[in-house]
Amino acid sequence: MGIANEVDRSRMLSMPNWDKAYLSGVYDGWGEAESSPRFALIGGFCTQSGATNILDVGCGTGMLRVSLCQYRGRYTGLDCSSVMIRRLQEKGGGDFICADAEQWTPTNQYDAIILNEVLYYFKDPLSALIKYYAVLSPDGVFIISIFKRRSSFWQPNPNRRAIEVVEDFLPSASRCHVSEGNRTWEVFVCKKVNGQTSKIGEFRSNEEWGGNARLAD
Repeated sequence: MGIANEVDRSRMLSMPNWDKAYLSGVYDGWGEAESSPRFALIGGFCTQSGATNILDVGCGTGMLRVSLCQYRGRYTGLDCSSVMIRRLQEKGGGDFICADAEQWTPTNQYDAIILNEVLYYFKDPLSALIKYYAVLSPDGVFIISIFKRRSSFWQPNPNRRAIEVVEDFLPSASRCHVSEGNRTWEVFVCKKVNGQTSKIGEFRSNEEWGGNARLAD
């Protein structure tokens, strides 16, 4: 669902609100520059893993699909906005499904499953993780990106909660901090080996990803 890091989530949980936002043009080109290093990192993991079937949960405007332009396998984008899915279908370059990611039931296995800036919108992020991890192919990669939103005493922080859920569910996942300007994202990645999670090897250098990326301490 793109780079909607500062949006009031209570207003954006329903499909009509996402459709309205996309029709207004508020997301047109939003976050493309600052997302490039993070998308390069995600794309690099997909390429390194040899994935031939990718599921992008909450594909939004399709910016991540554009960043996977060198990927030659099957790409499936899932999003709750009928407006955005129609636009992506017109552009082509993959299979696109309009559905609520929490309600949708996958019927296929995928070599790579990406939850890019979407987990903190879910009412039950743990159930979503369990569901999507279950359809990850053996040796498949699970990639989750979460913006580190600032906490405040008077406002709940769904981003922080989402990070904590991932930490508990995937304690052995590799973790990378990606920074652009004064913003930071946490990117978790793991490989499914014999039904268990494992780290996916070493991260490449920051220069190769085109931005400021580093392993978590």
